[in-house]
Amino acid sequence: MMPRAGLPHQMEQKNNQIETLRAAAIGFVLLSHFPVAGPWFAEASRYVELWSGVDLFFVISGFLITASLTRLRAARADRALWLPELKAFWIRRAFRLLPAAWLWLLIPLLLSLGLGDQPLFAPFGTLLNDALAAALQVANLYWAHCIGSGQWGQLCSQPPIVGPYWSLSLEEQFYLLLPLLMIVLPVRRLLALVVLVIVAHALWDRPIFSLAWYVRPDSLLWGVLLALLAQRMTRSGLPARLAAVPGRSLLSILLLAVLAWLPVNGAEFLAGVSTVAVVALVSALLVWLAACGAGIEPGTFLLWMGSRSYALYLVHYPLYALAQLMLFPTAGSSGPELALYALCALSMIGLAAEATYRLVEMPLRNYGRGLSIQVSRRSAAQPV
Repeated sequence: MMPRAGLPHQMEQKNNQIETLRAAAIGFVLLSHFPVAGPWFAEASRYVELWSGVDLFFVISGFLITASLTRLRAARADRALWLPELKAFWIRRAFRLLPAAWLWLLIPLLLSLGLGDQPLFAPFGTLLNDALAAALQVANLYWAHCIGSGQWGQLCSQPPIVGPYWSLSLEEQFYLLLPLLMIVLPVRRLLALVVLVIVAHALWDRPIFSLAWYVRPDSLLWGVLLALLAQRMTRSGLPARLAAVPGRSLLSILLLAVLAWLPVNGAEFLAGVSTVAVVALVSALLVWLAACGAGIEPGTFLLWMGSRSYALYLVHYPLYALAQLMLFPTAGSSGPELALYALCALSMIGLAAEATYRLVEMPLRNYGRGLSIQVSRRSAAQPV
């Protein structure tokens, strides 16, 4: 069934086309971090690189989080109204993200203690450094410093078992800052600031693993921009027209292909423009199409991947390493060995993600949602 077009509607209710984009983003990440490479990998890497999946996640987060802050924005003139909304937002975010994240910091630490000194798994000392940086929400700054100072393998771990936490730290920093900006700035000034930062970053070269690469707000801000302009775009009638176009999913599929191609080849065609900035723009187009109901039609497996994308992101790296250690400690790369490794590793990742989602993520997310409602109600009940 085709979703009803119109950005506000898509922000108020769960949008299955955005869930499909989450599935695509986590698919990019899983392929990008696949550790056992055959000869085909070197050939494929000449044409595609899939770190851009993280930027797609960033745009989705910026869009949905800004939309969820509508009540905070409306209450900005009255501290008695916006303060409880701010508390409720941070409570929801904390219970949504932190319990599962902390669990999958603890599990690799315990595995490292049990496995001892293994070249395919991070040693406990450096892994503890990595985990502390992730728990303190500064993993992006930590990895930029570690790699930039040449201490990879001494200060931070190689392999980077909890390295993917850098993007979670950047998002947490964003979740702290954005609500405050929405309280302090009226919409027009916030829009102007968002556009200014996006344009400035378009001209800023950000080599991979540099500080500027690890601290890149433009993908998140594209999501903010889409959410802030949602009402105006809906009034233009364009979302409804896009949702009615036959074969509308093809454009999103093409844009996903461009998203995979850009990190390798973009610099040749984008003289003077940051490749990361164009990746952010393409990701924003994908989210906009999905929000309009003109994205990729969801299927059952894609919806499963999308709903479990956070858990998949947390569990995949340590379980890739564990499966490699158990199955191919000598890193065999023949066809049958690769197929067996992929089957076992992805099965472990899928099962662990499902368990994390059902036993940790959803129960604590629901608890946090209930707690945030109580905070809002208590504040509303207080006499003015």
